[in-house]
Amino acid sequence: RTLQHTLAGQRWRVHFDVEALLGQLRGHVLEAVQQPHANHVLMKLLDAMPSEYVTFVAEELLGSAVWASKHRFGCRVVLRLVQHSGAEGWAGDGARAVLSEALESAGELCRDEFGKFVVEEVMERGGAEHQQVVVAALRARLPQHARHEHAS
Repeated sequence: RTLQHTLAGQRWRVHFDVEALLGQLRGHVLEAVQQPHANHVLMKLLDAMPSEYVTFVAEELLGSAVWASKHRFGCRVVLRLVQHSGAEGWAGDGARAVLSEALESAGELCRDEFGKFVVEEVMERGGAEHQQVVVAALRARLPQHARHEHAS
């Protein structure tokens, strides 16, 4: 909790060596995504830090983007990556890659209890190319989505 509050108040600039903090998380993103408290640390980092500092989060989620989007805690981290997907150059490339991978299963995410939040965030704040993927997935099975408790 102390770490979460420190990051939330952006006092991390004074109290922490940012590289040391990030170094402790590198290689442990998938593990942290599954933990109720550790995922909050990742979310605060993604909220507070510039994209170039948190690209490693996206890199470690590649290959697990659909799983993370459907996970009760992981979806929160993927939601934050939508905000970073608009960053220029390599800093946004990782976030866009995670979203592209996740949205390969956009229809499935629409019908998932937690995945639907990722799809909603993409429609509200994502790039046009990702929004078009969601629209196409919804159109492909519109009657089924309309009747589904999470997709409707």
